[in-house]
Amino acid sequence: MNKRCIMSVEAFICLLPIVWSLCVIYNIPNTKHLQTDITLLTSVFCLIKYRGWRFFRDGLRDNFFLFIFLSMTFLSSLFYAYHFLNGGHSDLPRALLLCAFYILFVPKHVFSINNLIIVVLLSSLSVFFGFFYEIVYLDNVRLGSNAINPIPYSFYVGFVLFLCLMLARVSLDEGRSKVAILLVFCSFPLFFAILYTGTRATLLAIACALIFYFLRSAMIGSKVNALWAMLFFLLMSLFLSQVPIAKNRTIETVEQLTNYSDGGAAKLRVNMWLTGIQLAGDKPWLGYSRDELQLELTNGIESGLFPAEVEPFLVHSNPHFHNQFVQFQIDSGLLGLLSMLVFVFSPLLICLFLKEKRITELILSFQIFSIVCLWFDSLYLHNHSVYLMCFFVFIVALLSEKKLRVR
Repeated sequence: MNKRCIMSVEAFICLLPIVWSLCVIYNIPNTKHLQTDITLLTSVFCLIKYRGWRFFRDGLRDNFFLFIFLSMTFLSSLFYAYHFLNGGHSDLPRALLLCAFYILFVPKHVFSINNLIIVVLLSSLSVFFGFFYEIVYLDNVRLGSNAINPIPYSFYVGFVLFLCLMLARVSLDEGRSKVAILLVFCSFPLFFAILYTGTRATLLAIACALIFYFLRSAMIGSKVNALWAMLFFLLMSLFLSQVPIAKNRTIETVEQLTNYSDGGAAKLRVNMWLTGIQLAGDKPWLGYSRDELQLELTNGIESGLFPAEVEPFLVHSNPHFHNQFVQFQIDSGLLGLLSMLVFVFSPLLICLFLKEKRITELILSFQIFSIVCLWFDSLYLHNHSVYLMCFFVFIVALLSEKKLRVR
C-alpha cells in the first residue's frame, strides 16, 4: 500500500505542470506566474529521481520524444535570437525551452490513459465550477474575466474540449464505452462555457471545426461520427440563441459586417491586419525591433498612410495586431512566421509521422479551430497559451505512440 501511495504521489508530481495548466491557471486568479516555476522544478525532480540522462541516451536510439525536444529547443533558440535582435518579451522562447526539457525528462511510464482521463475530467470540472462562480455567483457578463481574459479562456476551453473528444475516441477504440460516454458527456458543459465567454472568434472556430468534422466523416463513411458532429452543431446553434452574451455578440457582429463602411470593431481589426501586412512587406526577413516599429507606425499614422484608429492598439510598448500570423511576421520576420506555423501544425505533423488514425480527424478539426482563433487574436503573446499548446502536443504524441498503459 505504501509503495502504491508513493508511486501515486510521484506520478502526480510528474503530471503537475499539465494539471496546473489545464485545471488551475485559467480558473484561479494570480496563478499563471507559478507555471514556469512548477515546470522547472518538476523537470529537475524528474532529472534527479529518474536519471533523466538515461531517457536522453535512450532517445538517441528510438525515442520519438527526443525529436520533439530538439524541435522545441530549436524554436526556443530561434525566438531567443529574435528577442535579442528585436527586443520584446522572452515569454515564448522561455516557455518552449522549459516544456522541451519537461517532455524529455519526465518518464513516460508515469503516464497512462487513466491518468490523462482524470486530468481532463478535472479540467472539465474546473471549467464547470468556474462557470457557476463567475456567471451565477459573481454575475459576470462574460466567462473567463475573473482569472485571465475571455479570449484566451475560450481558447483554453477549446483545447480541453478536443482533449475530451480525443480521449473518448481512444477509449471507445479500446472497448471502454462507458468512459467514452462520460468524456463526451463532459464536453457539453465545455460548449456552454465557450458560449458564455462571448468570444466571437472562438464561436466561429468551433463552428468551422464541427462543419469540417461532419463533412470529413461523411466523406470517409463514418456515419456515427458525422451524426455526433451534426448533433453538436445543432445544439450549439440552439444554445447560441438562448445564451444572452453569445446572442448579443453574434448580433453585434452581423451589424458590424452589414455596416462595415461606417466603422466599428470589425473594420478596426481588419485595418490592424492590413497595417501589419503593409509593414511586413517593407521588412519581411528579420521583422522590426520595438523602436523601429513604433517609429514606422507613428510616421505612418501622421502621414495618413495608416488609419488613425489603430493608434491606441499599436502605438505603445506592446503592439497587438490581433492576428498571430501577422504578429509573428512583424516581430520575427519570415523565418519566425514559418517556425510558428510548424509549432501550430505540430499536432497534425505528429499524427501523420506516427501514422495515428484514431484521432486524425479530430486533430484536423483542432487545427482548423486553432487557425481561426489565431487569425483573430495574438494568443501566443500569452505564455500560458504556449504552455497549453506544448502540453497538448505532448499528449497527442503520447496517444499517437500507442504505448500507454490503461492504468
